[in-house]
Amino acid sequence: MSGYLKDHWLGKQSLKQSLILNGLMPLAVLLTVQHTLLEPLTLNNTSLRLPLLLVMAILYLTLITMAVVSVNRKTRIQDTLIYSAGYHVMACNTLLFMSACVAAVNLIDINTRGVKTKTTIKQAFTAISLSDDKTTPGHHLLRGEITPSSPRLLQQYLQKHPDLTTLILSSTGGNIFAARAMANAIKARGINTYVNDQCFSACTLIFIGGKQRSANSSAQLGFHGYQYHLADPNLYGAVQDQEQKDALFFANQGVPTGFIEKMFRTRPPDLWKPTTQELLTANILHTTVELVPHPAF
Repeated sequence: MSGYLKDHWLGKQSLKQSLILNGLMPLAVLLTVQHTLLEPLTLNNTSLRLPLLLVMAILYLTLITMAVVSVNRKTRIQDTLIYSAGYHVMACNTLLFMSACVAAVNLIDINTRGVKTKTTIKQAFTAISLSDDKTTPGHHLLRGEITPSSPRLLQQYLQKHPDLTTLILSSTGGNIFAARAMANAIKARGINTYVNDQCFSACTLIFIGGKQRSANSSAQLGFHGYQYHLADPNLYGAVQDQEQKDALFFANQGVPTGFIEKMFRTRPPDLWKPTTQELLTANILHTTVELVPHPAF
């Protein structure tokens, strides 16, 4: 085995063997093991999350490094790149780069088990933006898609801005698990929430966590039931289980049962947009305020 690995490292094996047999196939096996065995384990035993993250990072890094070195050494003779192999090198390194991206996303998957969500490449590298209104002390804006990284960013922002009293929300939604963590953080801090333009889907869960909830009279809030995207329901439980968790949160915030039931009866991609009066009656809104955010928003 040591001789085989040495030949692989030195680039003495064929290009296909170095790339496919020794590089991409072990990565595929590692990904399969992670999804079928390790992810359910991290859901039930959070203390294993960081040790597993470290082990997986070392394994992914070792496989990628071995593949990159062996592929590039295979196409070199006396430190001079073979002209005819240029396209092969480019194609192989492109595949290896894509594999490294997949590995990175899967490592993020393990590390974000605090919000119990699966990530996509878009979710892993997309983040909300947070900024403050220089003209209105204590008012700050949260804008963009809610992703697995959003709770961490919000917590960091709250630590840097202890003066924050009102969070202005502008989002079309996103990851419900992340939104749940953010709603709990906002409720624990006693922060007020406000919508000036729109707050749809998972954003409404963050909004309902506010101590005092207000909106522009022309603002729109959109609600619907939940669905999984790419996720294995066996890892996270039935969709109805997640809806029940947040139905209890809405109820604890003073929202009547009838409103909650209608909200979850609206199946995606449909969106229920109650009138301002309906939102006031259901205690979603406490009041309407014609607040215009700073132009910098």
